[in-house]
Amino acid sequence: MLKISGYSHCWVTDSPMLRSNCWAVLALAANATRNMQIGTGVNVPGIRQAPVTANGIATINRLAPGRCFISLGTGNTAARTLGQRPMKLKEFEEYIRVVKALLKGEEVEYLYAGESRKIQFQMLEHSFIDIQHQIKLYIAGFGPKAQQIAGDLGDGLISGIPRGRPKGTRDLAGYVLESTDGGTELVDALVSIARGVMPNVPVPGIKVQERPAGSASRPVEGHRDAARPWLRQISATARHIPQCLRQATGAFV
Repeated sequence: MLKISGYSHCWVTDSPMLRSNCWAVLALAANATRNMQIGTGVNVPGIRQAPVTANGIATINRLAPGRCFISLGTGNTAARTLGQRPMKLKEFEEYIRVVKALLKGEEVEYLYAGESRKIQFQMLEHSFIDIQHQIKLYIAGFGPKAQQIAGDLGDGLISGIPRGRPKGTRDLAGYVLESTDGGTELVDALVSIARGVMPNVPVPGIKVQERPAGSASRPVEGHRDAARPWLRQISATARHIPQCLRQATGAFV
């Protein structure tokens, strides 16, 4: 039904005191779909260790190879319903680093109970999990520091513009212009914005240049220019989009 309705992605929440287990739901979704992208929106680091989270999405990727993504946030509802506070950004950044390295098949330093050890997925030849097919990593962030982490470590940003908060517009525009290099992160972020309010608007293919390893995050005019025609189409046709979002997209047109 979702595919027929024009949806390309299925995002599953991670809030154990309120909803079903995200991995069980994703396993069912993997079995019920053939082309749809499936993943979490968003996983909460404070309720499970980083290697467990990486294993969870890698297991789903075994059921739906090449169709999986994972998103991480500091935690709000999920943490607070457990009587906890959201994870601090320094710990959050380290958590992302471990998950990202494991999903790339790399060995990574992992700190647990005050001791640091090198860990890596083992027995990959038995195909218990799948990290051969890429699993995109998205980062949820509303403030500039979290958005900077998304630009540095993620494949895209998950964000929002709360009603009655014009500053949110500036935060979102700031992420796209400053926290990314204008490559895949920029396009993914813009696609996420459009899909959130206009799921049926076609997004033309945009060729982007991958960021060289180790390069600093920076805006690149060429990629912003490539995205302008698409953003102009959204601004011109989507009259029902909230004014604050139209202002955010207008910053790039």
